[in-house]
Amino acid sequence: IITSLIPFVPTTLEYTTKLVLLHALFTLRSRFTALYSDNSLAIVAVISPNSVERQKLYSIGGIAIGLLRSIFRIIFPMMIVLTGGYLDIRSYQIFIPILSAISCAVGFILIQVKERIAENYETKPKVKFGTAAKKLLKNKFFWLINICAIFEGWNGYADGVMNYFLIYNLRLEWISGIVGIVGITSVIGNLATPTLIKRFEKRNVLLIVRVAWIAITACYLVAIKLDSVA
Repeated sequence: IITSLIPFVPTTLEYTTKLVLLHALFTLRSRFTALYSDNSLAIVAVISPNSVERQKLYSIGGIAIGLLRSIFRIIFPMMIVLTGGYLDIRSYQIFIPILSAISCAVGFILIQVKERIAENYETKPKVKFGTAAKKLLKNKFFWLINICAIFEGWNGYADGVMNYFLIYNLRLEWISGIVGIVGITSVIGNLATPTLIKRFEKRNVLLIVRVAWIAITACYLVAIKLDSVA
């Protein structure tokens, strides 16, 4: 609801009033997003205690979600041209309420999911904070995961920069839909992941995929530097 209200803030309002109102709406929206919006596949963690079964659920769920997301990214940039493109407020006033309603409807499907993780609340190990912190700081995987998370975030930012480049610099909204075709390859990846992990181990597969993604990100930088997608 909050997201749907934002595009309807009158553009004729006095600048300070409009700024305060938009800031309040975006802040309120971000609070709800942080608390209640999560990756839809995160629920898999409480569906099954078996790691092999969870991996299958991640793969199957990823196929469905990835395919739908890819189709949306292809079609939406072409549809939004009909309402004036990304630079026309009408596009947001029309599409955001529709997409918000669809998201809420889909979210209700998760209500029926039953938790299958058994947790023992009676016996809880007593661990001192200082002792736990020392062991955590000595764990090399803790540092590797957090350092990787930083670079992963930059990869995500690169996608956003590329979209801004296509929309605001080249004024080619529809090309972002064509670029979305690349996302269809995630379906192939989800299908192949369990087999690849068994054959090459998870670490090796992850490293190869990361190197490939760095190469793709480098292509983004080249396109922006040359001011062209050719």
